[in-house]
Amino acid sequence: MGFGRLIIKLTAKLLEAVNVSAANNKTIKNSKFKVIMTNCGIEKIKVIKEVREITGFGLAQAKNAVESCPFVIKSGVSEQEAKAIKKQFMAVGASVEIVQTNI
Repeated sequence: MGFGRLIIKLTAKLLEAVNVSAANNKTIKNSKFKVIMTNCGIEKIKVIKEVREITGFGLAQAKNAVESCPFVIKSGVSEQEAKAIKKQFMAVGASVEIVQTNI
């Protein structure tokens, strides 16, 4: 095999890999996520306040949601928003998961 053909084959493989990577990255950026609380931790009152702030629930509804862990805090959000919500809940001691949805 000549040097020129080897370069062409390697270049084709590299371009194919870049295109696949770009397609995967685009899919992730367009994906939606849901935030799931798996454990409320020991600061239940602080967690209830966060649930009320994020979801707009009333006090009784937020309390019931926190006591029925695991539950979906919010769904159909961007990855950035999901990470921000997770950070808020982790700050008050709750355990939270982010799951990609197929929306």
